[in-house]
Amino acid sequence: MNPAMRNLAERLVSSETKDRGSRESKIEASFTVCEKLRQELVALTGVAGFCALLARTLALLQKEDLLRLGIISIRVDGSLERVDPAGISDAPEAPEQDPVILPAQLLDLLGVFIGEPMTVQIVENVWPELNVAGLKQANADQIEGAHL
Repeated sequence: MNPAMRNLAERLVSSETKDRGSRESKIEASFTVCEKLRQELVALTGVAGFCALLARTLALLQKEDLLRLGIISIRVDGSLERVDPAGISDAPEAPEQDPVILPAQLLDLLGVFIGEPMTVQIVENVWPELNVAGLKQANADQIEGAHL
């Protein structure tokens, strides 16, 4: 996973987290990030396009990750159908998954398909109050370095 996209996902989840110390709050914030991205991306790609992106994102995550986050399936509108992960008896006994993994994987995959600069622009459209200028500059430096 691209470290820049993971860092961006961490910043987005932090900006949406209400109770800083609670893992459950971070999981909720993770889903809020994905929901806000869904609303923006459906306008650009349509529901089917977003569903395809989200389905691929979930396919890249391991089944155990999905169980720990409480994800069951993708609804017709592209939103995630969820349950409380504590209530799932099939959840493996393993270390808790980082709640940032879902939006990080979604952003990473989006970056692969449309490029990191465009992904960062979409994030900036959804979260205009979040300063992503540093990430934009890092992406510009990477692109310039690749062309040398």
